[in-house]
Amino acid sequence: SGTRWALFTADRIRLYSSGSLVRSFAAATQGSSLTFAGDSLFTRPACRKAPLGTDEDCDSPETLYTSTGKRISVPPATEDANRNLLISRGGDTTVSSTTLLITDFHDPNLPPITLNLPNPGTDGYYTDIRLTGNWIATTQHLADGTMHPVVANYRTNTIHVNTANARFLALGDDIVVSALAHTTTLQVWELTTGTTQTLAASSTIVAMDGARVAYTTDSQVAIADFAG
Repeated sequence: SGTRWALFTADRIRLYSSGSLVRSFAAATQGSSLTFAGDSLFTRPACRKAPLGTDEDCDSPETLYTSTGKRISVPPATEDANRNLLISRGGDTTVSSTTLLITDFHDPNLPPITLNLPNPGTDGYYTDIRLTGNWIATTQHLADGTMHPVVANYRTNTIHVNTANARFLALGDDIVVSALAHTTTLQVWELTTGTTQTLAASSTIVAMDGARVAYTTDSQVAIADFAG
């Protein structure tokens, strides 16, 4: 996040700023990924892959740490954090649930915002839930094996389902990056225009910064800028 980054080393989290170690504190569990949420840090447990491949829910809770290392309790089945907000699964909290809850961890007295995703039908489910600004993105899995990126504005309750058979990877400023099914071809979906275009990539590992997408080709790291 900017000039800050965080690393798991053994049973500790180490925070760096501009290349220098600024804080180290004990971690509750070894995590699989870290996400900055303002001055706090959200971690998913190692038993919970990011993104989920199937229903890999586990008992170890996701955890939020402040910049001082203080732990904050988060709702069960929390999927992501952004700024002062958390997004978690409602209902039975499994991947089959279509209810999402957005809560403010700075003010736990505020009631959560509820968002209902489109019904994926019998044996359908959702994975890869991410939160950026007012937008939520996820992958809808249908019983026939197809996948569709879904984005929703939880403030306006506006929901868009992409028709492509693709798995959601990353959410930026009004753009969604997905991987076409069973390929490393990336699809970039621009939410303001509804248009899509593809990028020839060598893997489905991408990084997002605003409207810029970093991805790999056979011999390089490429950066595509979709701002304007």
